[in-house]
Amino acid sequence: MKYKNPYYKKIKGSFKMVISCGLCKKELFTYQKIGKGGLLNMYLTRIIDGKVDLSKDIKIIKCPKCGNEIAVKINDSDLNKVSFKMLRSKFNTKRN
Repeated sequence: MKYKNPYYKKIKGSFKMVISCGLCKKELFTYQKIGKGGLLNMYLTRIIDGKVDLSKDIKIIKCPKCGNEIAVKINDSDLNKVSFKMLRSKFNTKRN
């Protein structure tokens, strides 16, 4: 495990989701999803743990096994949150 969020806490109405690569099926992140619907943005504060090191300032999340691009970093200036815009059909999700 390369990344573990020290500020993780359970939020009411949320559930854990495993995010994996769409090509090689390697599990990359455990994410705390809130609400219904698909995963469009992955907020840094809701990532529980991951195989990709997010402590460095990276612009693009790539799969460490096959190099598939999963997400692109965006800064939401309205909410002052760092998030990653998920690229459709490049990842798989599974409710944990």
